[in-house]
Amino acid sequence: MLERLKREFLAANHYPRNFGLLGIGAVLFFVFLGTLFLELEGVLTRFDPQATQLFQSFGHHSLDMPLSLLSLLGSFEITVLILPLLGYWVFLRKKKIYYALGFFFMILVFEFVGKLFLYHPGPPSDYFRYSLPFSFPTSHVQTSFSFPSGHMSRTVYLTVLASGLMLQFLKNKKRAWLISGLLIIFAVLMFYSRVYLGEHWLSDVIGGLFLGSSFAFMTLAYL
Repeated sequence: MLERLKREFLAANHYPRNFGLLGIGAVLFFVFLGTLFLELEGVLTRFDPQATQLFQSFGHHSLDMPLSLLSLLGSFEITVLILPLLGYWVFLRKKKIYYALGFFFMILVFEFVGKLFLYHPGPPSDYFRYSLPFSFPTSHVQTSFSFPSGHMSRTVYLTVLASGLMLQFLKNKKRAWLISGLLIIFAVLMFYSRVYLGEHWLSDVIGGLFLGSSFAFMTLAYL
């Protein structure tokens, strides 16, 4: 497999197959940069506490447990296991997978740099509603700040990428649309859970949404 991947990379045409998807990805990336600029200017920050209170007011504490379980699925450990499986599925269909790996790595870089250097402290413990006695090791890695949400960027990247691949490869289009719809619902629930659980501000999650979706569309443009 590695030898074939090496030959594929050296012989590949590196121009995108779909410039429309590439354009959508580029627009979403510029929206992400706009969100980043607003974050630096403190425009979004002033609305974050009110947004968290609103999100938490919509849910009873009975949601703490299921949304905590849901949040585990967006953790670094789970997403880095899903990506190779998705990549291998693409690989079996003789498509290029190194773009998926490369763009996913770029998401991690943006997340790492933002959380270390962009001044944006996360929500205080008063908002915290995570209720499980278990968490993955990366949850204990303390970064200075919280923008963008890695859970959201990774989840959206994988769900948009998987939806695009299902619609491209599955012959049963009704099944493909059904799976894509379920993946979108999952991403929406992840969006809500990050704010509801008090683990991220709304602005962090919005940033992660645009970051992950932009690179997902760019990846699909090359597959």
